[in-house]
Amino acid sequence: MLWLAPIVLLLAGSSTCNAGMIGRKMLEDDFPAAYSSGHVADSSTVDLQSAEEYTVLASSRVTNTGPTTVGGLLGVSPGSEVEGETYISYSEPTPNKRASTTAAAIALDDLVNAYNNASGRVKNVVNIDVVNIGGLTFTPGLYKSTDSLEVSSGTLYLRGIGVYIFQMEKTFTANTVAAGTFMAHQSISVKTGASITGRLLALNAAVTMQSNTVVYPTSESRRR
Repeated sequence: MLWLAPIVLLLAGSSTCNAGMIGRKMLEDDFPAAYSSGHVADSSTVDLQSAEEYTVLASSRVTNTGPTTVGGLLGVSPGSEVEGETYISYSEPTPNKRASTTAAAIALDDLVNAYNNASGRVKNVVNIDVVNIGGLTFTPGLYKSTDSLEVSSGTLYLRGIGVYIFQMEKTFTANTVAAGTFMAHQSISVKTGASITGRLLALNAAVTMQSNTVVYPTSESRRR
């Protein structure tokens, strides 16, 4: 049986986070981890507070091209524009709608706190010295790259139930189904046709979607 990790946080520091599709599997067997610090890493939960109810949250604007389905809340603040909103439909679970600017502003403040919490963690950090993490296995914990990260080939394997935090100073790009909470300091751009189970949260810029499905990460989404 394959399980998906409850929380995977992908933090892009100052550039674009390109969410495509990540082949990501949770392993129950004793498959060796590619990266291990040899001690318990700081993998405590990051509290999103009110931002947890959002699947799409942006500071400046949301841009959409083609039919896109969003589960959960969609919000923009302090901007307000949702380009291509007529092509966005909302699915279960509730709430599943466009949030008010006021509500989105509160969520964005909570997002800033969550992002600073996760990006500021340094205890027991494990440094990643490769760009392509496809085909590698990780255990719950804190991982950092001073470059970009990508899943350009192979499957990203996660071994163990817990919180996975990947900090990167540049971009994140993946080419196959994405699952997790994407928090970008600037913008998030989702590849055409990609299906995301999780959240697209952009602190200071836009979220761009192109005929996508963004599924709210309920407890049932942890199972495959």
